[in-house]
Amino acid sequence: MTLARYQHESIPVLTTARDRINAREMSLCTFGSGGTCCRVCNMGPCQIIDGVETMIGVCGATSDTVAARNFARIVGAGVALQVEEARDMVRVFMATAKGETPYTLADENKLRELARLLEIDPVGSDLNTLALETGRVLFAAFGNQDETLALMKIAPENRRRIWKDLGVTPRGFDREVVELMHRTHMGVDQEFINIVRQTSRCALTDGWGVSRVINWLTDILFPTLPVPTGTPEGLQQDMINILIYSQSPLAMETLKEAAKDPEIINLCQRSSATGINLVNGSIGDQETDLLTGCVDVMVVSGSCIMQSISKIIHPLHTRLVTSTHSMKMTGAEHLELTGPAARSNAIAILKMAVAAFRGREKVLNPDEESKAGQRSQPQLGINCLDPAQLASRISKGDIRGIALIMGCDNYHQQQDSHAAIAEILLRNDILIISNGCAANSLAKSEEMQGNRVWEMAGSKLQAACQEMNLTPILPMGTCINSSQLLQIADLLIQQGMGNDLADLPLTAVAPAWISEKIVTAGQCLVASGIDVFFSALPVTGSRKLADYLQHGCRTEYGACWQIDKEPDQMAQKIIARIDSKRQELNQTNSFVVPTATTSA
Repeated sequence: MTLARYQHESIPVLTTARDRINAREMSLCTFGSGGTCCRVCNMGPCQIIDGVETMIGVCGATSDTVAARNFARIVGAGVALQVEEARDMVRVFMATAKGETPYTLADENKLRELARLLEIDPVGSDLNTLALETGRVLFAAFGNQDETLALMKIAPENRRRIWKDLGVTPRGFDREVVELMHRTHMGVDQEFINIVRQTSRCALTDGWGVSRVINWLTDILFPTLPVPTGTPEGLQQDMINILIYSQSPLAMETLKEAAKDPEIINLCQRSSATGINLVNGSIGDQETDLLTGCVDVMVVSGSCIMQSISKIIHPLHTRLVTSTHSMKMTGAEHLELTGPAARSNAIAILKMAVAAFRGREKVLNPDEESKAGQRSQPQLGINCLDPAQLASRISKGDIRGIALIMGCDNYHQQQDSHAAIAEILLRNDILIISNGCAANSLAKSEEMQGNRVWEMAGSKLQAACQEMNLTPILPMGTCINSSQLLQIADLLIQQGMGNDLADLPLTAVAPAWISEKIVTAGQCLVASGIDVFFSALPVTGSRKLADYLQHGCRTEYGACWQIDKEPDQMAQKIIARIDSKRQELNQTNSFVVPTATTSA
């Protein structure tokens, strides 16, 4: 979206991420984008050229070592983010058991299921006592040193054997991040495959560990989630709009609960607003959503927050609030929504929003543009799937395979890449699950709304989804939910489809990634046996590392990274990989593969 579309005489000229990209006169740095710029010591930075002896690091580090270290640190940062999100969830979970939050332990069955997995006997314990013991065991997992994480038992036995043979079985949540940072310090681990193996170990801690903990505790505390948030059209001119940027459900749920307070209800009724509208945001829309003039308060926590938004809100009526202990921003007020003051802080934010709405000036966008800026949609959980039906439909070929579309909105990439890939996959009877900003991107795409999705889907996929009461694109929450694909894989294996995740016709794709945590999810999926398709990966400066990630990993894990810039080519490669998996399953008599053709 261009800046001119939002310009208004009452505010100075402001720029968005797209404007800043267009204004740059320099191309992307070859060394940075290739992963061969090293700055881990004070003799550099060193720019490394693969195969040129005079262009190695001052310490002698080669392109293979430097690129592997940089790749590892990207993954480690993504895991660290998820670890902190999980830590906050465990704290809130235990505080709820103590009666210190407005929440309840709503799903008893889920709690007892988690307790059994952690080898806690749930028999005879009241829910609060059981939750406290479960929380203590989960907290211990953060600092576990040498024993295999108990949560790893949920992975299929064959996959656990592969991890053990490669020495990548995760231990403590914090342990793997610390060891990765230790190994990538100047002069420590210098063999690129060994560095990548620790990278895999760290990434597996996320997908099979902390991300799963977040999902489990969310199900226990908020069993009605995921649900539609806000209105179908997103931002509304006649409502008090609170835009929430958080991958954790805590901010949304705390504000939703506080909105029931009689004082807030009374304040809202006394204003001219028709209600309070809580809307989830995505990274590509942060600046443009604010420039609609419809946002009264923007609440941010966690990751993917552009620093530019504090400058954009300065001339507007909008208030900016940081809501977690781990982040503050210049120009923002700080009111935490995860600690003991969460309830009172949520009420303060809602009062702030009512006051801001009263001072709202002219909306800068026409009504129809405001509605198009941000769309909400129902978010589904793994429980919406019937494993037996799903396995049957995949076996018959009605569902050719499943693809997870994940990631972000990157202004450097083609802006309709999510929809472009989804269209080709749908026409070829591939069921799509999506999460995070990719899900929001699909929701905003005109081609992916309402009946158009059904018209786009292949006839077999249409029939299968109608019978299973599913839509051809299943939005499954925030970007922490890439572990949902691992759960689907496990359900299919339990139904007798293959013996390992690498046997299944499943893939993941991130055509426009920005955040480090998406690379973390990618490495976890590859190490779990699921191919991942990306538009770029900063490893191309090392031919050996790039070859290992794109080919060598298949020998070890049964899956690898696949890199391609063009969405249509990426989609065709996904189809080919899914068909290859189906053929392999057919040869092992796991199911009979029907004749399939590829549609453009």
